[in-house]
Amino acid sequence: MANKKSGSLLSIFLISIFGAAFVAFIAWGSFSDQGKILIAAAITFVVVFVVLLILKLLQKDDDVKPGVPRLK
Repeated sequence: MANKKSGSLLSIFLISIFGAAFVAFIAWGSFSDQGKILIAAAITFVVVFVVLLILKLLQKDDDVKPGVPRLK
């Protein structure tokens, strides 16, 4: 179970990094101030990371066995 959680957190972290890099690339073409680019990337990283973490924490565990129908 610990490996599944750490792998999931690693995935969330990597998605947040790629999102922040994408926004930084777009902001780099839009702004000439390096501070604005850094702020835009940092805000994007935090927002994506927190939203995905909240969604992961709210996810229900699925206790259905494979091959068994959910409805009777």
